[in-house]
Amino acid sequence: MRHLAIFATLWMALCPSLATAEAPISSDPDALRSLVYAGDISRVDAALVAAQLAVEEGDLDAEKNRQLYTIFAVTHPDVIAFTQDWLAARPDSAQAKVARSLVLSNAAWIVRGERALRHTHPEAVEKFGGLRAQAADLAQAAYKANPKFLPASDAVITLGALAYDKTYAMEVFHAVMETTPNWGTLTRAFGFANRGWGGDAQIVEAICDYYAPKVDLGDRDSARYCRIQFLVEGKPYNGWSQMALDLMPPAGEDSWIDGLRFTARLNNHPMDRAEAEALRDIVVEQGFDSLRWATYYDQYIAYRWAFDTQTERTLQKVKVGALAALEHDPFNPELLDILARQSHEVTKVEIEVDGKIQTGTRHTPIADSPSPEQEFDYLRRKVVVAPYDPENWQKLALLFKVESLRGRDELADLALWEGYLVNAVYYSNYQLEYLTNYAQRKIQQLESYEQLEPGMAGLNGWYRAIQQLDRTTDIVCPIVRIGILIYAVAQYTGQNPGLDTGTVQVIDGLTAEAEADDLCPGMLSAQPQDLAFAPVEMDMMGQVFPFILAAK
Repeated sequence: MRHLAIFATLWMALCPSLATAEAPISSDPDALRSLVYAGDISRVDAALVAAQLAVEEGDLDAEKNRQLYTIFAVTHPDVIAFTQDWLAARPDSAQAKVARSLVLSNAAWIVRGERALRHTHPEAVEKFGGLRAQAADLAQAAYKANPKFLPASDAVITLGALAYDKTYAMEVFHAVMETTPNWGTLTRAFGFANRGWGGDAQIVEAICDYYAPKVDLGDRDSARYCRIQFLVEGKPYNGWSQMALDLMPPAGEDSWIDGLRFTARLNNHPMDRAEAEALRDIVVEQGFDSLRWATYYDQYIAYRWAFDTQTERTLQKVKVGALAALEHDPFNPELLDILARQSHEVTKVEIEVDGKIQTGTRHTPIADSPSPEQEFDYLRRKVVVAPYDPENWQKLALLFKVESLRGRDELADLALWEGYLVNAVYYSNYQLEYLTNYAQRKIQQLESYEQLEPGMAGLNGWYRAIQQLDRTTDIVCPIVRIGILIYAVAQYTGQNPGLDTGTVQVIDGLTAEAEADDLCPGMLSAQPQDLAFAPVEMDMMGQVFPFILAAK
């Protein structure tokens, strides 16, 4: 009878009223999310406690329970605030600890970004470490409170796999697989192979051999299927695709691995035309859910064999999904990148080359896909959630300049886009590409200033802003400063500054002018490090994203 009591508790926690509910929502993430948005700590906590009890009683599938927690690994400010309030109100709640851990872990990776460590700003690295440490502490506390709580052990293993000290994560993995062997826990151990974090593929191979047989997959060879999935998802070796295919049963024998088989075949090169056509037939029938694989297919198969391309078709499909997902994950950089991509209409064309007719494709941009307003919105969101990525700042600077040239009065303030360029330089750790871009933008500004004539200020926002500038303070001295930094960084790193002749002439000419006319006091005698920029504080959508401030 205990399981009836569990479901009754879960029912009452999730359903507004028994009269309107049609079925228990024991595994409905959407229903749980509605309670989170409503700020109903008591019912959320009760629902998840009941779900865990149902798993332990065998009345709820563990994967469905795991799915409930996916609603917390998002960037929605209301969800982030809810997990903080929930943990404050219920400090002993293992469910609250896991939810908050997922928020912080997700935030850590967004803040850090995907750039190489040497190109990641120290503040981003520091906050990444702080957020992950907090997430790990919460996950470990939740696991210790209930070792049967799989979302807690999942978090411990996932965080610990991407840490240099994996001892505790491996201990937890071993304990779970001994007491509650399951495929979800097993595959989360694939992270132990990540070489960037001191991992090794041989660790996962040993895991597959020893632990996979503990998971009942019916007639399937668990260890073999573990290796197949690891090879396809982890791509640990050169030639991984053929290795995975060699381990697979004959095609058509087991649909459980059809997706893995397709991915391995797609990546298995070289391939003959018969194999390419077989893959094309699958693609035509099923399409792609991943923009990455659609692009890969076009690059390595469609273009080579003159098949219809799939990237634009897939982009339209994933844009629909991304727009829907954005409602609950409004600052997710991956979703924003998808929506910010320009959509094109693809048409076939015939062209004559050396007297022969060849078939090609024309890509025509689709208007307002995205619109200029949407471009601004998506980029602003990315800057809010990931302020340490210099590329976002640089792109925004360019957008502001373009829009001011189009005459948008509200974007006419030149200081707006200049602040973005400064931040791009600062958060890039003074990479030459961002320094030189800033120099070139300032030189364009100088050219516009010198071409300005009476009456031109009414043309657009760009010229209206330029009219308000002081040539020495706002243009000449910043160019001299950026020139000093470019030459210093190039000398220190041994790199070529990459400046074109015209840019060099302007920088050197203005430097000579500053010296001759005693402009820019103290700048020419200063050490380069004394001319470094400070980040420009900017009001982005009226908020600083909450988890940026979370790491102490």
